[in-house]
Amino acid sequence: MKTNSMEIQNKKFQNLTTDEETKILFRQQTIFNGYDAMMESWIWDGIEGQSVIFYSNDVKNLTDEELMNLIKEHYKNETFTISRNNADYVFLNFNFMITK
Repeated sequence: MKTNSMEIQNKKFQNLTTDEETKILFRQQTIFNGYDAMMESWIWDGIEGQSVIFYSNDVKNLTDEELMNLIKEHYKNETFTISRNNADYVFLNFNFMITK
């Protein structure tokens, strides 16, 4: 795991790491409906995609459907995958495109 070199201003996201095989194209902090979040565009294994990342403690009482509804107004026609495998962060991944 590596920490991306892009400046992280919100301390909630200071421990956000990236797999060695993942290249971060864009990273920006934002807020969705009052919840702090990190937006990322990335490439991994020939797949380009985007993620909205929430701090786990902030959204621990939200279901997957409630999380998707937080961002669906901005990304209406997207299919999402959700990962809660990281103790600190919840990842909503979408906008997948094969680049190879």
